[in-house]
Amino acid sequence: MVSPSDFKQRASKACGALLYTFSPFFFKDATKKLPGDKVVTSEDAEAVVGAELKNSPEMKTTHGGVADSMSAGARLNQPL
Repeated sequence: MVSPSDFKQRASKACGALLYTFSPFFFKDATKKLPGDKVVTSEDAEAVVGAELKNSPEMKTTHGGVADSMSAGARLNQPL
């Protein structure tokens, strides 16, 4: 059986990336600090699509990804 710290070390080496852990106080009262629900607008969706394109080596969005979901939400929120 692999210990959690050993697993993190092996995973970090295998992925070539650092694994971060957050202390419990990081998430304390997070919902109180976040703004309330907001309706997604087409401007919001465009900004997310732009960010996803900018950060994609292939310059494309991911099907079913954040940009796709935001665009779908913006379409649903348009007045009839």
